[in-house]
Amino acid sequence: MKQLIKLTPARGAPGAPPGAGGALASPDALAHAFASVSGDLALVLDREGTVLAAAEGDGGARAGGRWVQGWIGQAWIGCVAPDSQAKAARLLAEALAKGEAQGREINLAAHDGHPVGFRCNALQLAADGPVLVVGRDLGAQSALQQQLLALQREMERRYWEATARETTAR
Repeated sequence: MKQLIKLTPARGAPGAPPGAGGALASPDALAHAFASVSGDLALVLDREGTVLAAAEGDGGARAGGRWVQGWIGQAWIGCVAPDSQAKAARLLAEALAKGEAQGREINLAAHDGHPVGFRCNALQLAADGPVLVVGRDLGAQSALQQQLLALQREMERRYWEATARETTAR
């Protein structure tokens, strides 16, 4: 079922109806609100995939939370690592076709150029409106996986050393 969120101007915003309040007035405000409450990263994309607004939540702050600001006005596909561009395009297409898109692991380009893994979900905000992409930073999960691999390698190395010692002792 397609659920749509209606955006109305915030109280005091130009064109706001009397009594309007509590609603988000801009894509930037929307991105910041979602990043702060539900994810490490929030992007608002237009229907063509251009980044209208970008924000990081507290859990995903990199370089003071400013690394995603350089994406505003760029094509989202250009902000994605080459290995994830097809997944990012499918995420946007699915959100536009169905109103929402199930999570995909997408590598985004960090400010220093290295890819950062995010689990991204998308939701179209209105029938012809923008798409909200919310991502969870997979960096901590990736670090744990790397530690596990290092421990497995160390265990295997020690096993083979013990096996070699046992063989030479015979």
